[in-house]
Amino acid sequence: MLDRAGTLTLNGTISGSGSVSQIGTGTTVLAADNTYTGGTTIANGTLQLGNGGTSGSVVGNITVRQRDAEDLV
Repeated sequence: MLDRAGTLTLNGTISGSGSVSQIGTGTTVLAADNTYTGGTTIANGTLQLGNGGTSGSVVGNITVRQRDAEDLV
């Protein structure tokens, strides 16, 4: 779970069978090609794939669970 108010950039690969959930009001940047298989959920804030010249990625679908999506970057 990513629960932050500011910006967090993750440059390393997230792997394994777990999931990633963006629940804070801030921005999380996934800058690597991630291989985790448990799914991705955006409940609040912004989840950004890639950072400048890098292109991040996730495996599978991204589920958005919020009334008003702030940003899908």
